[in-house]
Amino acid sequence: MQVKISFNDKELEVEVEENATVLGLKQRLHDKFSLQPLAQELEFDGFILQNHGKTLRSYHIGNNAKIVLRELFGISIHVVKQDKDGEPPHNFKIGRNIKKNKINSP
Repeated sequence: MQVKISFNDKELEVEVEENATVLGLKQRLHDKFSLQPLAQELEFDGFILQNHGKTLRSYHIGNNAKIVLRELFGISIHVVKQDKDGEPPHNFKIGRNIKKNKINSP
């Protein structure tokens, strides 16, 4: 079946198997856009396709369905070491920062 991918104001048709998974589609999109699967966010009918193991059919995605692709970027993880007394260092900072590249917003 074919699905329509909307990314950066462009629309591309991608051929996928009838039993394709979310991860399978993301891998196909990696070939087209050079975006790693974990850097991709897919949205269909207002829902984010989060479960990589689920099939597109289980999300009710059929032939010619339109899926929005967004690039996730700026993911950072801070690792904090403790000193010998179990205290964090004086410049202790922990956080998680995820930014989304908003695509196709009005």
